[in-house]
Amino acid sequence: MVKRVLIVEDEEALRDLIEMKYEGDKRYQFYFASNGKEGLQVLSANAEWEELPEGRRLVGCKIHLVVTDLRMPSGYRNSLATELNSEDQTYDGVDFLRQINNLRYAVGKIVISAYGDPMVFQQIMAEGAFRFIPKPFALEELEQAFNDYFRQRAHRCRKTPGGFIEQRGSSYLQRWRDDNGRTRSLSIPGFQLSTE
Repeated sequence: MVKRVLIVEDEEALRDLIEMKYEGDKRYQFYFASNGKEGLQVLSANAEWEELPEGRRLVGCKIHLVVTDLRMPSGYRNSLATELNSEDQTYDGVDFLRQINNLRYAVGKIVISAYGDPMVFQQIMAEGAFRFIPKPFALEELEQAFNDYFRQRAHRCRKTPGGFIEQRGSSYLQRWRDDNGRTRSLSIPGFQLSTE
């Protein structure tokens, strides 16, 4: 399986360095964005939706992992609602993580930053970050974080004949494709997977 990773980083040099390191690497497919707003656009373009009479419902995303910088050009927002209606605003890392969660994208999250305030660290962990990597860092640290995340994801996700079951906190989510090729899902609270 190709692992799809979105890098959201305002430093073009770091984006280029990551792209060069993994050039030709068949294990990964990378997407790049320079701020949170662009990152959300990339996620939306790679989302899988189910059409319902009452509207669309997100059922999955082709991107597996998001790596985001914490501080990006716009700084912190007082109101995400205002920003959603603004064409010239971008999201910083914390706002971006919140929006990923609000929109229910089931992706892993790694945060990279030179800014290491303990309160902000608590915020990003509360928003579901898998790992925080302080800048500057060696690309091997990022590679190790990728390996750790995808290893953990493999333990949470089990293939079934018609699709897969994925652990989500204390419940599990089962996904499959129906006869028409549409993705279907079912949340199973408290269901325990066999490790056999």
